[in-house]
Amino acid sequence: MCIVKVGDILKDNDPRFPDRYIEIVKVKTFGGKQTFAYYEAGQRYARINVDRVFNDNKKRKTGFQ
Repeated sequence: MCIVKVGDILKDNDPRFPDRYIEIVKVKTFGGKQTFAYYEAGQRYARINVDRVFNDNKKRKTGFQ
């Protein structure tokens, strides 16, 4: 897990989308326990759990770097 800020650009680790990058537009914490990062997906906002964002450069099939 790493700290995510607005404006960060993350790479999707899913092998089905090899060149997919997302830009974080909003970060929210709910109840002090769960933190979600939001990005634009077409005309809507999609969210990802910040626990699925990694910065250790290991090969993974899921999550974001």
